[in-house]
Amino acid sequence: MVAIRVGCTLKKCFFTHQQSGTQMTQIFQIFTDKNFGKSAEINFICAICVPFFVLVFGTIFSVPAIAQSPQNIFVSVTGNDSTGDGSLGNPYRTLYQAGRAAQPGDTILVRGGTYSATKDQLYYVYGTAHLPITVRPYNSETVIFDGTGADISRAKSVVLIGESAHVIFDGFEVRNSGGRGITVYDSSFIIVRNNRVHDVQARGISVSGDHITVENNEIWNAVLENTNEVHGTSGWSSALSTNERPDGTWSTDITIRDNTVHNSWGEGITPGHAQFVTIMSNTVFNTYSANIYLNLVSNVVVDGNFLYATSEVYNRSDHGYPAHGISLANEQPVPGGGAFTRDVTISNNIIVGTGRGINYWHTGLNAAENTYTNVKIFYNVVIYSRHDAIHFDPVGSAHIAPSGVFFQNNIVLNGANGVAANIGNPAGWTITHNDWPDGVPAVASGAGNIAVDPQFNSPMIGNGAGGFALQSTSPLIGAGVAVDRFTDFAGNFRANPPTMGAFESNPPILDKQTFLPLVVR
Repeated sequence: MVAIRVGCTLKKCFFTHQQSGTQMTQIFQIFTDKNFGKSAEINFICAICVPFFVLVFGTIFSVPAIAQSPQNIFVSVTGNDSTGDGSLGNPYRTLYQAGRAAQPGDTILVRGGTYSATKDQLYYVYGTAHLPITVRPYNSETVIFDGTGADISRAKSVVLIGESAHVIFDGFEVRNSGGRGITVYDSSFIIVRNNRVHDVQARGISVSGDHITVENNEIWNAVLENTNEVHGTSGWSSALSTNERPDGTWSTDITIRDNTVHNSWGEGITPGHAQFVTIMSNTVFNTYSANIYLNLVSNVVVDGNFLYATSEVYNRSDHGYPAHGISLANEQPVPGGGAFTRDVTISNNIIVGTGRGINYWHTGLNAAENTYTNVKIFYNVVIYSRHDAIHFDPVGSAHIAPSGVFFQNNIVLNGANGVAANIGNPAGWTITHNDWPDGVPAVASGAGNIAVDPQFNSPMIGNGAGGFALQSTSPLIGAGVAVDRFTDFAGNFRANPPTMGAFESNPPILDKQTFLPLVVR
């Protein structure tokens, strides 16, 4: 009976191998199955059978010992999904068909041209950690996915990557959508990079899932559905956003870095319903309502972003000034669900000419979770704000009281209204070692708060982020306090004691005497 069961199971394993194209090692896996090894007798028989069956099946059926080498799969505007085979001479027409043919390690190469009236998708496409599937233009040819004329509703996209894993989508132009540009839906280990997305009615890039990286993309003319505020005071989307998964759980492990987002009739970057998110080294300007909007998030780092406004076009009419730099809020928290904005680090950001610099909006919803806790605000420069530079709405007694908020090593100039800091629940805050050049506000009663000229190099938007570094004579060099943020806007290590503001003026040389104290402090 044992021999029969082993033989049948191996036969099943063999045919599974033939159908899926996986390696011969599947045959060996059957002998580690929990159904085997229940007695010494079975273990002994299995030990004898393994080499025999491997030898016989390998000889008779010529099962390959290794997986097929990665292949190139071609897509062209002149291709054909029905008669094509994915070769250079006989390509497919759509990403969808190429994705169906792709195996781990393959590269989908898209020939140059404009794919008009496009609504394409990569669905159930699976690479592996070591062998991702890459989708990119062939030989740096210009590839445009154009949704003009396609039936794309608000929640649909020109390009969709759905329920897939280990896919890299790299180097395309995506434009003219009745809905979104690029969507990653309920997927894992996806990289969307080096794309140009513009002229879309809703979101430029939208992602949900886990371990997703969105990097070095440019998004503009997004959320056109809200042009001239046609949605009024609510209802618009964001140029670049995260979303919850289909089962309602939050997306997790999301990295948004080195993107440029501008001229959008919605927020610039919005991680919503997400946790373990890094928003780093992005440039966001001329957007509506907020450049970066943290809505129902936890374990988020917002670091080294350059946020500003140069246009009045996108001003909210109910505010009369441009989008805020960074806003936090809890739209639609689930009562009793424990989900609210918490464990957030906002560091090394340069925020220039925005409405409010850093802002918390209390939505007024009755859930106790409508609050914020454990927020660390370090090393930011907030300058030329059109309203309060720092503004956090009061959180009433019916909600969890704000706590664990640290505000340190920042440079904050008064807003155009004369207000540097308007904080509704100061009891939950620790405010020390900041420079308030226009005068230390009453709320900043902790140690190390000063009011001096920071001596910026050339603090103008047109001079770039480097204009907000300090001159060598600045009194803010070494005036900060060591906190758990070890690098500056440019990625240099912080001195101890550090320089206030986004740039460290005396980055240490990392010998053992310097590096080890930095790590252990």
